[in-house]
Amino acid sequence: YLLGKALADLGRENEALTSFQTAAQLDPRMPEPDYAMSQIYLKQGKLDLARQYVQSYKEKKLRSGQP
Repeated sequence: YLLGKALADLGRENEALTSFQTAAQLDPRMPEPDYAMSQIYLKQGKLDLARQYVQSYKEKKLRSGQP
């Protein structure tokens, strides 16, 4: 996940997405990669994907009991 954040900060969005996807696969309960992916997709104008990942983020947050 942190690698994805670093890559996103450097503007390397496709690599960041790959890193976030890997993080999400390694820990499917972790909501942060989904939120990060939603932000990249929003920036790229891919609104349907952004919406999908925001929804997944919200669901994971609810399940985890995090505020």
